[in-house]
Amino acid sequence: MNLPPHLTALAEKVLQGLMGQVRGAVAAVVSTVDGFDVASHVENSAAGAKLAAMASSISAICSVVGEESQVGAHRSISIEAENGYVVMVNIAHSANPMILNLVADKTAVLAQMVYFARQAAQQMEVGEAL
Repeated sequence: MNLPPHLTALAEKVLQGLMGQVRGAVAAVVSTVDGFDVASHVENSAAGAKLAAMASSISAICSVVGEESQVGAHRSISIEAENGYVVMVNIAHSANPMILNLVADKTAVLAQMVYFARQAAQQMEVGEAL
């Protein structure tokens, strides 16, 4: 999927802000729903591509879980792991739906991660930095 250049630039800007807002943030990726890296702030580009692909797969699984359990479409996913957290938030852009993936170490506060990730997703949805 080819995104308009202004959306890619906005994704870079939004991720940069997100990395500064969340204590313990170690990676942030905006990807297409089919798993392609749009923008990322990670140690290397291979990690960004892997996170984008995983976000797509996990999001697809959660969509089925939401439908089958009759709670509706999922909006976000939070994973607590041994050494940190992963938060994935759908970006409901009308023409280009995407997924925001935020990874942080154990110093992060999960609720803060979800809050700031949702704000970042809203910025992408409307197509401008707030």
